[in-house]
Amino acid sequence: MKSSAGDHEGAATAFKSFTEIRPDFYQAHFNLGRALVQLGRDREAIESFQRALTLHPHHVKALTQLANAHKRLGNLDEAVRLSEKAFELDPADTSLVITLARILSQSGRYREAVEVYQKALEIKPDSAPMHYNLGNLVRRISGDAAANPHYVRAVKLDPNHVNALINLGITHRRDSPETALEYFRKAVALEPDSLTALYGALSLEQRYCDFDAREISHAATLKALEGDAYRSLIWQTAANWIYESLFAPLPWPAIHILQRHISKLIDEEIRVQGSLPEQVPSAVASNRRLRIGYLSPNFGSHPVGLVTLSLIPAHDRGRFEVHAFSTRPGGSDGSEAAIRHRDAFDTFHEIGNRHARDAAAYIRSQGIDILIDLDGYMDNTSPPILAFRPAPIQVFWLGHGGGLGLPFVDYLIADAIVLPPGEERHYREAIVRLPDIYHCTDRPPIAGDCPPRAHWGLPDDATVYCVFNNPDKIDRQAFDCWMRILKGVEDSVLWFSPFRQNSNTLLSNLRRYAERQGVDPARLVLSERVPDKSIHLARIRHADLMLDTFTLNASSTALDSLWAGLPLLAMQGDRFSNRISNSMLHAIGMGDMVCADLDEYERRAIELGSDPSARSDLRNRLHDNRDTTPLFNVERFTRHLERAYETMWSRHRDGQPPAPFDVPLMR
Repeated sequence: MKSSAGDHEGAATAFKSFTEIRPDFYQAHFNLGRALVQLGRDREAIESFQRALTLHPHHVKALTQLANAHKRLGNLDEAVRLSEKAFELDPADTSLVITLARILSQSGRYREAVEVYQKALEIKPDSAPMHYNLGNLVRRISGDAAANPHYVRAVKLDPNHVNALINLGITHRRDSPETALEYFRKAVALEPDSLTALYGALSLEQRYCDFDAREISHAATLKALEGDAYRSLIWQTAANWIYESLFAPLPWPAIHILQRHISKLIDEEIRVQGSLPEQVPSAVASNRRLRIGYLSPNFGSHPVGLVTLSLIPAHDRGRFEVHAFSTRPGGSDGSEAAIRHRDAFDTFHEIGNRHARDAAAYIRSQGIDILIDLDGYMDNTSPPILAFRPAPIQVFWLGHGGGLGLPFVDYLIADAIVLPPGEERHYREAIVRLPDIYHCTDRPPIAGDCPPRAHWGLPDDATVYCVFNNPDKIDRQAFDCWMRILKGVEDSVLWFSPFRQNSNTLLSNLRRYAERQGVDPARLVLSERVPDKSIHLARIRHADLMLDTFTLNASSTALDSLWAGLPLLAMQGDRFSNRISNSMLHAIGMGDMVCADLDEYERRAIELGSDPSARSDLRNRLHDNRDTTPLFNVERFTRHLERAYETMWSRHRDGQPPAPFDVPLMR
């Protein structure tokens, strides 16, 4: 009774007393073990389950509990042996099948796990849970397409199988996103507080700029996070939600809850896999080069890869040895940027096909002093590697706005605009502020020749506003504001960047919302994607003004605009993620283009759209500032970043813990 009421300590005491009175009663030992499990005392629980099995060798539940306890302690071989014994005793018990298969999977024995399900399905072919779990395994081994029939079968057997519907959404997301959205919405209808289903729905509604549906899903998410729905999330989905909060903001308490949940689950995975041997500090010569490592799946044609192209060769090789650790499965994306990165690093390591523990051990074997994660929660390849502590100092920088909030990340690199003094309380990392700007830049070539406006579908004599941001960043507030701007400037148009797949659905939604605001949908212009970035940069110059988004700013897109000479109008933000363009504009001496509020943003956009002379003055200022201000001064930025690394290392070498500091301005 005490255990069922939640008093596990009282239950353990009661069952312990009972075993002393009746040491031959196997059920008392079993119940004591279960109470100890609830208290997190697995080693003691193992003793109780073993006593129960001595008295009752065929006690299937005791075997299963014992297997799970060994699994949690990382004794996977013993866990497999015990699970196999339980499975032999009752091969038709779905829970036993799933337990054995999961433990085999955690041991890396995926094909054996598949065989367990196949054997069990011969006995119980109509088990939706087993078809679902088999689908998960097949997906890991052979990919989405191979897994789909198993998920479809699970849903056919159990139309209310929420997880199978969610996984059908996940497996269709890339190639058939509209079908994926249908699956996610079905799952939400069945389980309105499923944060996994809500994430799938919201992220796609955002991609398509379906503002009405997006706001409903966002409200449902906030409601679900008020309770404990997050507890059912795997760590990757919790991480997805933190990344999604850049686009659809979550309150700080919810973000902190998700961060703690991620930390707890990753810690449990490490206990199962076994941590790396503790690093023994070694004497380090003060004059040797620091070994820094950059960790990312995106050393290629990705915004992170592109903006770091000039940084890597700019590092002072007399003071730094620079390594890349690519977590991209299957290696390089084959782009020109990937080739340049491979040549720029002192050593380029492919670790994308290694398990997290193996990847961490490999990084440690390279003697890396400072490991800089450039990914964070974008692709979720870094956190499980960082958790094994492969380097004595671990840093998050650049991948996305904000921090990770994980105990194994020591520093977060920022600046005084994106993360002003007083906001450190929101971050677990020690904050390092660079003096000019936290974001690095590249200086890519711009094509000399570019087709005229008409080639891109733009009127020759119109005022052209452009929004070349990822459409995921567009929300109703920004779009409604832009429509008012168009109505305020006669014959103006809004030029959108090339969208991803299913552009028709996206553009249809935007035109529908434009019409609702009383704007002719034909004033929204979409141009095709241009594979040659130099031509893309050249065509940007056909626009008159770039309008930034509000919730998540432009970053690499803002840099493209400013480098090409196109003025950018932004609005003051209240978080790291919506202060990025503010930081960039100040670093290029154009801080007056950051508006205090929505009214000023709208008013200035209309004024500039109506005044060619004012726009010309802005372009001239931008042209003059480009080569004389810090934003595109790669060498100056690199020296500041290197000073940050050296300060971190100096503290570590002196036995001091990570602590916040500001890097002084270097002339």
